[in-house]
Amino acid sequence: MNNIPRTILRLAPILGAALLGSTPPIAHAADNASGSYLTVNGGSSIVPDVTGTASGVTATVNFSSGYTVGLTAGYPLYATDAYSLSGGGNWALNAELETAYIYNTFDSVSVLGVSFASGGHLRQIPVLANLVMTYNITDKWSAYCGLGGGISFIDLHVNSIGPIPVGFSNSETDGVIQAKIGLRYSLSDHSEVGIGYKYQNVLNTSYGTDVETHLFLLEFNWSF
Repeated sequence: MNNIPRTILRLAPILGAALLGSTPPIAHAADNASGSYLTVNGGSSIVPDVTGTASGVTATVNFSSGYTVGLTAGYPLYATDAYSLSGGGNWALNAELETAYIYNTFDSVSVLGVSFASGGHLRQIPVLANLVMTYNITDKWSAYCGLGGGISFIDLHVNSIGPIPVGFSNSETDGVIQAKIGLRYSLSDHSEVGIGYKYQNVLNTSYGTDVETHLFLLEFNWSF
């Protein structure tokens, strides 16, 4: 009986090491990578109705659903133990630089309360810097959210309103802000696929209004 306390003391370090070894930080994609990554995405763009003034005429433009493609480069600013891409530790704070091409066509234009079928398009090319936090849910799944801001090049063309040809066009560069969330699944040590949502708001355009855009995305993420 007198040997039991000594035996427990001798076993304690071994048991402690075994317990610690059985609960490591969540392993995830790209544990052996530097944490820098590239993301390509594509999906649907939705622009809510925009009411603005151009050439002295106030009109409300209704847009059809469009498309977007984008590219993002990211680098970790801070991470928990051995964090890389979305793995190793439980969370990381990343800096990102991103750009995209967003295209929507006109569905209709309302002038003086009368709606007309219309032809035209809106193109947006934003360039943004983001701060994004990524959190490991399991060894395969991670979630992220982030905020960003930058500039956006806007190109608006109105080809026709009803049967009347218009031929109006305008290009400008304005400030833009963004919020984003998403969910990703690890395919390998260096790759992930996911879904994402972004809200963008181009501020203080020359039309006297902001231009909002909702983006619903499929993503592929590669770390190196």
